[in-house]
Amino acid sequence: MANKILKHDEALKLVYSVVASLRDSGKEKITITEVSEISEVSRATIYSKHPDWVEVRDVIKSNKPSSKLKLASTKNYEQTKWQIEAQRLEGELRICQEKLDFISGQADNVFKKLLDELHKYMHLAKKTPEQIGRETNTLIELNELKDRCEFYETEIKRLKIDSGRNTNMVPFVKKEIIDVYSETQRANISNLDLLELTYDSLLNLNNLFSKSYPPNVVYVLCGNFASGKSSWIADHKPQNVGSVVYFDGTNHTQSIRRMILKYIRNQNSDCKIVCVRILCDTRECLERNVNESRIRLKTTIPSDFIIRFAEKFEEVSVNEGFNEIIIGGGA
Repeated sequence: MANKILKHDEALKLVYSVVASLRDSGKEKITITEVSEISEVSRATIYSKHPDWVEVRDVIKSNKPSSKLKLASTKNYEQTKWQIEAQRLEGELRICQEKLDFISGQADNVFKKLLDELHKYMHLAKKTPEQIGRETNTLIELNELKDRCEFYETEIKRLKIDSGRNTNMVPFVKKEIIDVYSETQRANISNLDLLELTYDSLLNLNNLFSKSYPPNVVYVLCGNFASGKSSWIADHKPQNVGSVVYFDGTNHTQSIRRMILKYIRNQNSDCKIVCVRILCDTRECLERNVNESRIRLKTTIPSDFIIRFAEKFEEVSVNEGFNEIIIGGGA
């Protein structure tokens, strides 16, 4: 990975932050190479003759006391504390939302039952005290849950604003992966309708986009079987805060990709849609398909199916409507 181009003070703060994190994790012996790789600040910069970098090397090699290292350690602790608090509040908000949905469902059921009772007993002029009591209690509990949800939403927004003021804070990201075909379906993949599987998988987006914090970016993976799409997802480090969706499938034709784009646009017209084209030689796909791990897990697919897919793959075009196209893998 290429080293970051930073100003002098920014590079110093980043290196001290990495050293503080490694020290706080209990690691005693730290190398300059290790710090350079994690911070992405070049070794040439760290080995420069500037007095600040001489001090950095003394801190790394000799564990020299440093006020800058102490300050970085304090900032890392504050960063971790805010992240934990944000995750905790988001978890409580999710629980409250689920309870709210449950109570809303109960309120709807109670309302329908009351209507049925009114139809049965038209001669009654008013509801019974028991019915009034049930409705009153349900509405009270519903209002309490709404208030709690609003409180937690306000708290999370405040935490996100505070985290934006701290340039060293790592954004909270949740990866959501939607597989077009499951591992159990791979062995029989040649008998399945991939277009139908793709549409069924798109239905899973409904729940994600209906949440309080829907995804603002969807990565659509395109490539042959065993080309390395799952590995790309595992290694990818998105910069977006919140929920990020990976739609994992071959997505080998323009018609399938148009269906995916249209479905996501209908869910959220502002959502960023990125096509990730994974390039892999057919021979390598065939070799990966029969490796020990896939044979043991029974996830291999017929070799001729991979060859046919390579031949009929319709290459991705900039005119298809994606906000961005990323090329991954290798030829």
